[in-house]
Amino acid sequence: MPSVRIVTPLWFAVAVIAGIALIVWRKKLSPGLLAAYVILVLASTVILRARTSAPRLMLQLFWSYKAWIFGNKTSLMYEDVANILMTVPVGYLVPWLVRKFRLFWAMLSVLVLEAVIESLQYLLCCGVCELDDVFSGLIGAVLGYLLYLAVSRGLGCIRDSWEKRGRRRKRRKRKIAKHWSGMLHTLCMVLETIRAHIIGLSVSKSGPLCVDI
Repeated sequence: MPSVRIVTPLWFAVAVIAGIALIVWRKKLSPGLLAAYVILVLASTVILRARTSAPRLMLQLFWSYKAWIFGNKTSLMYEDVANILMTVPVGYLVPWLVRKFRLFWAMLSVLVLEAVIESLQYLLCCGVCELDDVFSGLIGAVLGYLLYLAVSRGLGCIRDSWEKRGRRRKRRKRKIAKHWSGMLHTLCMVLETIRAHIIGLSVSKSGPLCVDI
């Protein structure tokens, strides 16, 4: 059963190094964050868990939910909430890595992660292998995906707003440039007219040029 544990500095360093290496390799932030978080989750739920004398298995679905809804066992409620929150980052980060079927890939990634965790907990005798954890993880994946939708649409609105503002600036600059261009053209025409008028006056005052032979 996944639970919140203090991750030792060694595993924290391993997660950070793996995340940075993946970010440098892929040149993207999401893969590195996802890898670092998965390492921390595995360290917290499997590697650092205390071992028991025998593996424990609970295949009854929704037993923990029934226990705290109808039996007032708040400790199980806290565990279910922790299990849900544990997979929210995975459900949030995975959609940034794919272009299609984002919810499907988010839920599949969480399903694989939960299957690995529960299998290792059973094989290594470091927790209870139960279906409720898988169900809670899938709820977290959906919540993470909803968070992804909110953030991506919010960023899209901000980007659209900046693009509209940029287009308005460009139109304003074009109008200003066109205005000044028209004014300069008018000024040039006025100056050309004045110049022609001055030349015409000077020619009329001097009269025709006579040359004696």
